[in-house]
Amino acid sequence: MILSILFLNRFSAEINSSNDEIEPLLSIGRTPKQAIHKQLTCCIRASMIPTIESQKTIGLVQLPGMMRCQIIGGADPIQAVQFQILIIFALLTTAALSSILIEFLSYQTLFNERMQLINARK
Repeated sequence: MILSILFLNRFSAEINSSNDEIEPLLSIGRTPKQAIHKQLTCCIRASMIPTIESQKTIGLVQLPGMMRCQIIGGADPIQAVQFQILIIFALLTTAALSSILIEFLSYQTLFNERMQLINARK
């Protein structure tokens, strides 16, 4: 949820500030996706920052609940760490995929049927 809100806030700000860059690209025949590619990649990276930063401390500063419970319960610590790494990668993959999915669903609303940028400035 946080990732979605960060992406959409940053995306609307990037589009509003980049109107003067996007319209010339559209006028020379670029598709809407090509015209806003730079803004989309910047927003995807920015929305992923909190997720990546929170994953950096796992295992060093904090011990996740599942891993800690497995070790206390008598499981092999190596196996507990492997499960935790699997969960971390699953969370990161889910965050990346949801950001890309939001991108595909949201960028199309900025253009009309003639592939013109709808003026989002208010």
